[in-house]
Amino acid sequence: MKIQPGDRVRFLDDVGGGIVKYLSGKEIAMVETEEGFEIPVSVKKLVKVSETPENVTRQNPKTVKPAAEKTEKSSPPASDQNISETLFLGIVPVNPFSIALSDFYVYLVNDTSWHMMFVMSEEQTGNLHLMASKIMEPLTKMKIATLTQSQISKAVFRISLLPFRKDPYPYRPSADALLDLRQYAFYKQKIFQENDFFESPAVLISVYSQKAENTNEPDLRAKDLSDLTEEKKKTPKFPETEEVDLHIENLVENPGSLTPSEILNIQMARFITALEGAILARQKRIIFIHGVGNGRLKYEIRKTLDEKYSHLRYQDASYQEYGFGATMVILRH
Repeated sequence: MKIQPGDRVRFLDDVGGGIVKYLSGKEIAMVETEEGFEIPVSVKKLVKVSETPENVTRQNPKTVKPAAEKTEKSSPPASDQNISETLFLGIVPVNPFSIALSDFYVYLVNDTSWHMMFVMSEEQTGNLHLMASKIMEPLTKMKIATLTQSQISKAVFRISLLPFRKDPYPYRPSADALLDLRQYAFYKQKIFQENDFFESPAVLISVYSQKAENTNEPDLRAKDLSDLTEEKKKTPKFPETEEVDLHIENLVENPGSLTPSEILNIQMARFITALEGAILARQKRIIFIHGVGNGRLKYEIRKTLDEKYSHLRYQDASYQEYGFGATMVILRH
């Protein structure tokens, strides 16, 4: 049965199908899948479901579109100049010279004149898992945990705070902060900045701040406990499709000094981190740009998907957008 542009087809050796957009020669059909991506498929691996509508005109191959401009994740915004006393969450790489492969220290930094009683937990599948519960002295820092690249890239922390002083002091309300670390690209060197608290560059995220011009009115950037009910109703929104470029020059600053084995390890570490984060965020799809090259990275990605994520579907991403240099993983329908 002859395949023509406009035919609705199903794949013989995979789940799903789509509509034939055009033919590339006699053997290859460009099929637009239900997810909206165009992929090249051998006509021998297609089964026609419905005929070409009479009003469908056979299409010629479209001009290849340039890949969409990527939006990079930015580093945390600098503190407001009117803020003088702040409690920070500090993220410090264990190995600052190899960020993409490093583990990370997680600190609380109490840069205030107040004692801080705190409870810090990590949110996992709707429940809280206690990490630490202590009292911090003023102008001190405390190491809370050491996390891997994969763990920190999908971490969501909730920190409850109660500021107090040992001498008589004006009332300060308790505060609650929800810190979603999935928005930060911890595999990139440039988000780690020089600072006054650590000898090495770090990411500092404000948890609690007090205004300098009026110490009687603290600025609690964390949510007040009375707002917790409303906070729980809000679910962070994530794009349905994420694009992750695995070219080594996008992952490290000086790739020329790395061996092929080190490059592959960094790329696969980023692949696992991004995939786990996308699953946790309940995204629909994620596209990994691996290029063509010698095919080793593509092979390792698909081998890992087959062995460790066999419940997920994957396929070549849009041919017009990426050629044969990207793999799309379908996480949910």
